[in-house]
Amino acid sequence: GVGKVYKSKSRPDSVELQVSSFKDMSAIIEFFDKYPLITQKWTDFLLFKKAYELILNKQHLTIEGLIKLVEIKALINKGLPDQLKEAFPKFKLNKGRCEVIKEIPDPNWIAGFTSGEGSFNVRVFKSSSHAIGYQTQLRFQITQQARDKFLMERLVSYLDCGYISERG
Repeated sequence: GVGKVYKSKSRPDSVELQVSSFKDMSAIIEFFDKYPLITQKWTDFLLFKKAYELILNKQHLTIEGLIKLVEIKALINKGLPDQLKEAFPKFKLNKGRCEVIKEIPDPNWIAGFTSGEGSFNVRVFKSSSHAIGYQTQLRFQITQQARDKFLMERLVSYLDCGYISERG
């Protein structure tokens, strides 16, 4: 019941749901309080919720509150952009994150997670070692940032198949 769907500017073949209205944020926070994440996004959510509470309590209108919000931004996702690093050079920002170590709750969680993060591929490629000149390969794949390696290990264990491949 909240948000708007937009065509992605950075990826023209994608659409995204955005909830930007501060009034609507409470619905998002209530949802993820009720249905907690089990990836590192959980840490991002907790930091986001802390930022929401700072703004809700009007603390963002003080320099101390602004600094707290910049510290939170430094910890979420990819951290601070260069422009904010330059604007806040005096402040030592804590770069530590808590590690999320939770088990996969049930197979429905994997189905939902795969809907957003997984892919099913049929690969066909030239191969001189095959009689017809082509090789085929089926692949199920889920990709995550390295910070969620524990989750990937849990998926391999839960499904009792697959492997983890780390790329730069």
